[in-house]
Amino acid sequence: MRQMRKHGGGGERGSVMVMTATLMLGLVLAVGLCIDIARFYMVRAELQNAADAAALSAVRDLNSEVQGLADAYANATDAIGNTYNFNQNSISVARVEFSINLDFDGSANCATNPTSKCKAWDPTKSVAQNKTDLTSVKTARFVRVTTATAAISVLFAGAAFGSSHNETGVAVAGMSVGLNRLCFFPIIIALTPENRAALKSGDQLTVTFDDNITGSAAALADHQYAVIEVDAINGTGHVETVVLAGGGEAACGGINESMKLDSSQSGNPKPGRDAIAKGANSRFDDPDSYRGAGGLTPELYPPDTNVAQGITSAQYLNKSPLTPPPTHTGQDERRVLIMPMTDPLPGGSSPNIQIKKFGAFLLRNAVTGASNCGPNTWCGADLQIEYMGPSVVGRGSFDPTLGESSNLTVPVLYK
Repeated sequence: MRQMRKHGGGGERGSVMVMTATLMLGLVLAVGLCIDIARFYMVRAELQNAADAAALSAVRDLNSEVQGLADAYANATDAIGNTYNFNQNSISVARVEFSINLDFDGSANCATNPTSKCKAWDPTKSVAQNKTDLTSVKTARFVRVTTATAAISVLFAGAAFGSSHNETGVAVAGMSVGLNRLCFFPIIIALTPENRAALKSGDQLTVTFDDNITGSAAALADHQYAVIEVDAINGTGHVETVVLAGGGEAACGGINESMKLDSSQSGNPKPGRDAIAKGANSRFDDPDSYRGAGGLTPELYPPDTNVAQGITSAQYLNKSPLTPPPTHTGQDERRVLIMPMTDPLPGGSSPNIQIKKFGAFLLRNAVTGASNCGPNTWCGADLQIEYMGPSVVGRGSFDPTLGESSNLTVPVLYK
């Protein structure tokens, strides 16, 4: 009987080992490639988040003035100062560009092809020179922020990407269409149609508290204000009005919408005035705002970063003069209040009034009362305010069914 021979046992085992080693090497390379790509995406996300934050922060300062461009550049560089997680290099701004439209000169950027519609801030020049250079785009409505390039070391996929890979974040932010539904300081100001139409940036007003409101009738003279009733905020008593006036859960409404005047506050003048003043004065770090019934907390209702009294909106935006709050950490723009306006009401009118217009106002001074009010009580509650014109606000929307829009806008991230 012929003996059967065994063929290729050792060779087959060797082939399997070679194939296994090859597959393992390929698997390691694939895993390494995935790790590097994941790192790229994570860094890209952080750079993009930083660019988004910088652009949104910058566009809030655009106010049709050259100083607004300077403040926008400063805020962009401040907002972007975080780090990404791998080589811990600080993210920084490479370029901040301003444009009156969204195309940013098409394919050319504002730094290499500046026109009257699109220009970049030049960090090698002084602030004064930049202000001169940017005069033609002081009405810019859009900002583009580009981060400095981040070089990410390649750990595994050097053959595909080289020793490092570069990522950059770019974001464009601009102003929205005019809003017609806004959240606001919980009062409404009566101004004649002629006075509303004539309002311009820098106009200073004194509006006085009106207590001639009942549950069924109202009278509201020109340059008077009344408290708005907001049923959704757990009632409309003294404490609730303090919270609303301090900037808590805001009253909201739209142009041409009907709002009801709060007779519970207006019917008892001293508490009504006290509530508005106590909430408003938290913006000036007033200690009386932070104690007693309806007292606010500085953590939730901080003062403004600038409590200098009697200043104009131009000085406020320019931060000169600047008086920091004496006892608590401040927050920007706390003194900028959005307020609705309506027509004066003759005696015996319905307390249901219609919002005619919104305005952004600077609260120029803390609210003070008459000398006979007693300690820690404001019973004058006159508001000394300045109209700021087109301004950036934080909470609002556009409702096409309302038929009208305001000149107030919010920052929008476009790309």
